[in-house]
Amino acid sequence: MAMGKRVVHKGVGKTVELFGLRSRYLMWFCGGIFGVFMLFVALRMLNVPLGINAGLVAGGLVCLLRYVFLYNKKYGRYGQMKKNARSRSPRFLTSRKSFYQMLKVKENKSNV
Repeated sequence: MAMGKRVVHKGVGKTVELFGLRSRYLMWFCGGIFGVFMLFVALRMLNVPLGINAGLVAGGLVCLLRYVFLYNKKYGRYGQMKKNARSRSPRFLTSRKSFYQMLKVKENKSNV
């Protein structure tokens, strides 16, 4: 009986993905979930009525989901980093030489 090929480590080299969220946005989502949970706990400790507490937490979760998935779709895996890099680079490269000076060829003076 011949043994078939087995694929081992199928996920090596691939980005982590959960529900379509990739890399950085997945971390933002996890941090946001933790933040909303902490908001829930803090409001319960302050004896805020459960209806108001649930409404605030649900609103926070909806905003979190909307914006994280929006940024994930808009910028992709490396898009946010590319956007930040683009804002730090100069828009134009300028030269103070005249057009004639740029065309001028310099002669090499070497001792022969």
